[in-house]
Amino acid sequence: MIGINLNQVARALNSGRGVHPSELDINLENVQRVQAAVMSELRALTRRAGYQRRGEQ
Repeated sequence: MIGINLNQVARALNSGRGVHPSELDINLENVQRVQAAVMSELRALTRRAGYQRRGEQ
């Protein structure tokens, strides 16, 4: 859904139409939330992989 929203914003901007600043803010907040969740999961996976390599649980 976030990708679709960003694509719609990009299309509007590329076609010369304006985009309300609040629409951009909402989309950016959503992207930042997803980025934080992905980074958190990557950190957890990295820790688990390290534990496995060292034979720890």
